[in-house]
Amino acid sequence: MRERLGINNTHLKNRNRGLALQMIATEFPLSRIDISRRTGLTKMAVTNIVNEMIDEGFVVEKETAETFTVGRNPVILDISDTSPYAIGLYISRSQVSVIATNLKLNLCYQESTDLMNETSETLIEKLYTLTDRAIAYQKQNNPYTYPLGIGISAIGPLDSAKGYILNPRQFFNIHDLPIVSLIQNRYNIPVFLENDMNAAALAEKLFGSGKPYSNFIYMGITNGIGSGIITDGKLYQGTSGFVGEIGHISIKYDGELCDCGSRGCLELYANMPVILQKLREITQDYSILPQDFERLSKLDNCRKILDDMTDKLSIALTNAVNLFDPECIIIGHEGYYLPNKYLIKMQEYIQTHILSSGYKVIPVVASSFRDKAALYGSACTVLQKLFEGHVFSTANSASM
Repeated sequence: MRERLGINNTHLKNRNRGLALQMIATEFPLSRIDISRRTGLTKMAVTNIVNEMIDEGFVVEKETAETFTVGRNPVILDISDTSPYAIGLYISRSQVSVIATNLKLNLCYQESTDLMNETSETLIEKLYTLTDRAIAYQKQNNPYTYPLGIGISAIGPLDSAKGYILNPRQFFNIHDLPIVSLIQNRYNIPVFLENDMNAAALAEKLFGSGKPYSNFIYMGITNGIGSGIITDGKLYQGTSGFVGEIGHISIKYDGELCDCGSRGCLELYANMPVILQKLREITQDYSILPQDFERLSKLDNCRKILDDMTDKLSIALTNAVNLFDPECIIIGHEGYYLPNKYLIKMQEYIQTHILSSGYKVIPVVASSFRDKAALYGSACTVLQKLFEGHVFSTANSASM
């Protein structure tokens, strides 16, 4: 019995440590007193945790905060410049990217490379090359730090628990790829896999537009349309990870046949390739990108296309709101480039059509990470484990 209590106490200590570290990383400036007040931990417990993190190079003390009260000013805590870093890999249908960030998600390194006629082997080699470069850059520019782990955000479907990319559509016929074991065996540090929409929602919750909320929906508009859902402050993943497929909400029961087998799915009418094709055809400008939406929204013929897109997104989001009752909706991926007036339009439609109409306002806002929430989210899959109290071994990481 005592042995079990020891394990539980160790687990509790790690959770408290992770919580304190998350607060220092995401809520600067904070003092020991602030952490004690917000967590309910005793001042002695917080002091012990903070001193341990200072000794390990995770946290440093900064200049004291100036106050106008009698007594000693509190010492502010911050993440150390030599703290470990997270590596993130983002796999989209057209690119793979790497990012290295510190524990505050500040960018240290970023690089991308295009995908063309890939096989499983060539895809993995490109990921190895990007990761090698990120580690080499960090080692050269900050030799006292090391990678905690590697997070991967990827297009789905995935089996995150087993670490497999299953069978994404239009992805070079790559399927059943054991990506976690391949990356982990090469670098010998922890590797985590998450759906790109879920990873994006995680980034928004920890460091972005979702920080003030315990419940929100992140909707990403790209080649498809998906979502990541935060409930009670945590990522909602369902039983097998196949959750948040908002692009396959039917908005037209007798509409076009989707390759999922249903008719009238949202992404048949409002995904980014469909919208861009319509805009390019009507303007005869085949160089149009999502970044042009603000300019195009001022043209009558283009405005009708964007209006129709917004109407269809609003219908699907209304259904999602009735199901999940979020406090906020965040629009990201290439959907970030929708002008703010369209976000307002979505918000107004949802406000008048949800079951709780007249009782609450659900803001619709743009991603804090522009079109890169999934990329930053890949690093956040590592940081979230750290903040949850996951114990990372430094033996292998520190040798890189």
